[in-house]
Parts: sequence; structure tokens; C-alpha cells
Amino acid sequence: MALQLPIFLLLHTLAIGEPQQPGTASIRGRVLDPQRQGVAATVRAVHSRTGIERTTQADRTGQFAFTNLAPGPVELTVTATGFAVQKVDTLVLEV
Repeated sequence: MALQLPIFLLLHTLAIGEPQQPGTASIRGRVLDPQRQGVAATVRAVHSRTGIERTTQADRTGQFAFTNLAPGPVELTVTATGFAVQKVDTLVLEV
């Protein structure tokens, strides 16, 4: 049986100075292992009201970003080999 380690997310929403469409939000974050080292991972954002889904890859330092997101509730899901799936259900984007 494989060991599933937890991963952690550090999130920053609504990045200032990012070139994006008016009335949209962005999410920047970092995926970390228990030793606070970056993890390459797949990050999925689903807008809870519209169902629109976007996926991006966190790089080997764990950094990822989504831009031009509609305001409202978003669910984030992070998956990485050897780690348990992590979800954030209560992220609300505002502009």
C-alpha cells in the first residue's frame, strides 16, 4: 500500500498589477509538502456557480497561477503523485 502524504496550499487571491480583464480575479499559490518544499502538482479550479473548470500545473517549486477568473465561489483541487488529494471548498473570489 502506498503512503499518501498531505500537501498544503498557500494562496493569494486577486493579485494587484496583474494584466487581466476588468471585473476578473486571479489566484496565485504554492503547493508544499510537510517539509515546506515545493511540489509539482496539477491544480484544478471549478467555479461553483457556472461549473467552468480550469486546470494548471504547479512547477517544481510548487508555484501556480490562474488569471481572468470570474468572481464568486471556487473549489480548488490539488493532485500530485505520492500525495493525498487536497481540496479547498470555500474560496470566494471578489473584485
